[in-house]
Amino acid sequence: MKACFKQIRTGSGPDIWTETFHTHLKERGVESSVQFFPKYYEMTPQLLKIIDKHVDCDVIQSNTRDGFVFKQERTPLVVRATLNVHEHGFAEFKTPLQRLVHPLWKIYEGKSIEAADEVVYVSKYKMNSYQRTYGTDKGRIIYNGVDTSFFQPMDVEKGEYEGKTVLLFSGNFTKRKGSDILLEVMRELGDDYVLLCAGLREHIRRPERNIISLGRVGREHIRHYYNLADIFFFPSRLEGLSLSTLEAMACGLPVVTSNATSFPELIDDGRGGYLCNPDNIGEFKERIVSLAEDESVRERMGDHNRARAVKEFNMDNMVGEYIELYKKLI
Repeated sequence: MKACFKQIRTGSGPDIWTETFHTHLKERGVESSVQFFPKYYEMTPQLLKIIDKHVDCDVIQSNTRDGFVFKQERTPLVVRATLNVHEHGFAEFKTPLQRLVHPLWKIYEGKSIEAADEVVYVSKYKMNSYQRTYGTDKGRIIYNGVDTSFFQPMDVEKGEYEGKTVLLFSGNFTKRKGSDILLEVMRELGDDYVLLCAGLREHIRRPERNIISLGRVGREHIRHYYNLADIFFFPSRLEGLSLSTLEAMACGLPVVTSNATSFPELIDDGRGGYLCNPDNIGEFKERIVSLAEDESVRERMGDHNRARAVKEFNMDNMVGEYIELYKKLI
């Protein structure tokens, strides 16, 4: 069996997911190839039909935004739906440029969903969101998986952070992902706490002295920081299914996040961390302080998250589900 991945680069999670998944497919004996196209094609993906060449494979996989471009006759097309930028509640996080571009994306996504032989959603929340937006019942859920043999608890020295409670945030520093909440909470927590921010794009400005920007962090290094941290703090307002949260769970961290979108599918409130009301600075602070003051609770919640990641969100399960899907389509 041969799977071909074709997609426009996003500079975010979907790129990382595809590269990682491609590697694990090959380890399972599935021939796999990946072709990324420059980000500037986002506006006019149909131009890719001019340069894209026919590939000899058993199944093609892409994203909902550009999948329709890569449809080939007699070759099944699978598109993966991760983040619905057209759903209610997303508008407040859009830039002026995004407000202009997203109506086009909605057209492209509709074409991709129609052209696809199967649509894969990364969470129940995301399936409901897409199906409401596009008036379709097409699709199935395959949860994101994490490599629990790589992302696992390790002994790491705190070094310069000894004596402080270390929080970790991993993601692009945007309002949708709660950048404003991070700033407010850290301002209130003070110097006994430090927040390490690992971003996919670039260093952020450091408006608070207890916030340290790590910039773009590779896979080996982010595993180090997961194990250095005491708490994973991710107050995102809207996620399809957070890969960074899954990685933190696999490394045995308690998680403080938002009681919104797909997070209740990941975090057992009170058992693996805390789900806080979005935008409630006081609640986020209170939950972080309570964890900081009780190491036994942190360890118990971290163990619970590790067990869930291994049992329900491991990479082998996800890869196996995709392989079974491909076999059914071929």
